Amino acid sequence: MRSSNYLVALVATAAITVISASEKPIVCPIAKHHHNSTMLQTRDSVKKFKEVSGLAISPTLKAPSGEPIVYGINDGGGGERIGLWDSKTGRRLLTLIIPNTTFTHSHNINITNHDWESLTLGSCGSTHVNETCIYIADFGDNTARRSRGKRTNRPADRPYRILKMLEPKNLTALQNNGLVSKDDLSMLNFDYRHPSSPTKYADCEGMFLDPTGWGEGGAIGDLYLVPKWGGSPQRVYNRVFKIPTSAWPPMLGGSVGELYSPEAVGHYPSYSVDAESKDVTYITEFTNMTYTRAEATFDGTVIALGSIKKIQLYLRCPGATVAEVLAPAISVASDKEANTQYPISCHTWVNPVKGQMETFAWTPDGMRNLQVPEGKQKRQYMGWTTMEYNVRSTSQKCPDVSYDETGICRSLDDHTKIFPNAWCDATPTPSSFAPTVAPTVAPTVEQIVQPTVDDNSFVISTDYVPSPTKGKTKNERPKEMNTPPFFTPSVTSSSDVTFLSTSAAAYSSLPWHPLAAVACFLISFL
Repeated sequence: MRSSNYLVALVATAAITVISASEKPIVCPIAKHHHNSTMLQTRDSVKKFKEVSGLAISPTLKAPSGEPIVYGINDGGGGERIGLWDSKTGRRLLTLIIPNTTFTHSHNINITNHDWESLTLGSCGSTHVNETCIYIADFGDNTARRSRGKRTNRPADRPYRILKMLEPKNLTALQNNGLVSKDDLSMLNFDYRHPSSPTKYADCEGMFLDPTGWGEGGAIGDLYLVPKWGGSPQRVYNRVFKIPTSAWPPMLGGSVGELYSPEAVGHYPSYSVDAESKDVTYITEFTNMTYTRAEATFDGTVIALGSIKKIQLYLRCPGATVAEVLAPAISVASDKEANTQYPISCHTWVNPVKGQMETFAWTPDGMRNLQVPEGKQKRQYMGWTTMEYNVRSTSQKCPDVSYDETGICRSLDDHTKIFPNAWCDATPTPSSFAPTVAPTVAPTVEQIVQPTVDDNSFVISTDYVPSPTKGKTKNERPKEMNTPPFFTPSVTSSSDVTFLSTSAAAYSSLPWHPLAAVACFLISFL
């Protein structure tokens, strides 16, 4: 009997070990579970977030539920407002206001929301590398897209620009009726006049931040822009533009950087257009999609690019630049050969909720991501997707590399494969690049709510969020109504980012290893 007990315990231990690995493997993750049972509360007494165009999940601030805060912005015409939601309940907590006169007195610049299209969050870069900043991109330009980059609808006093805002330390510290202080802001104007740009103007909706600075010329806090080109003839203009963190003013405090012309990084093979049908022959996956969102995981190992209907993932191995991942150099003899050799995305899936998507945000641990459709839908559901990082089932994984005796960086599995030295020099531990600011203690709802608010610009909503099934027809109800446990990251230090929670609640949402099921079955008879 003792031997059988020992065998059962051994099997159970082995099964659980598979699940509770202390390190998340650097592989391409797979979407394993979708749910959309929670609605995002968007209405308030001032304006509705009718078209949520950007989302980011805080690595430091937590909502009253104990889950991370979600930041969101509205498209053009929605005001200079940043909404804060509880990522678990979808409840709107408050709204921050950026005064559009912030830069008027010092730089004669009005920052009216002309077309806010993207929001990302990460290191403040050269300003405060260990601080977290929110980046808001006002770079939408439908006229540029429709005219193939020849014209723009942006006035001279509203160039393409990005706002940088220091993330609040805690919710209770927000003063002045929710108005963002000038001391916590800076701005950078840019254009598409660099020789590497195929057009003079561009419409853009995708932006992400590099949290690692891997590769030659990279730095923590670099921004990458992915313009939006619709239709076959236009997508050949797809590029990845880099705004290095060094382009920003050295300080916040309402500073404005000099006009910057970002370079299109990477390599973009030639294309051909049929004279009669005008059909474009693509030889890269990157130039065959209309991008409406982009985001990288907080550890920098996965880059997500998306259209209004689907998401594509790209695995970024430690040491690789963004350009090497999305637009690497290739040498081919024909278009057909290029289609088979050019690196493609490692995983893709269709949006978990209905509607046109312009948003995508990763949780700090990279285990889940959030999408919210535009407000044209009657109900804006929060589309959550849980990811699995599995060495056995993944489509791509990073090679183990090391310097050989001659100082050449090679693959340990195949010594004929040589990699840039940056791959061997990079630190593969994702937690090294996690924010080092400790999570703040979540305030209670009573601490957040200010019952005597005179300024309507400061919006706090504690209205009851309706049941997701109440009052809906059969066709309107989401397919999966059970909300799985949330993964709450622990980011109290640079080494305190865990792969999976070891709590029973976390285990309940994980795909159990077959051995675990057998072990639990046997244990029940002991």
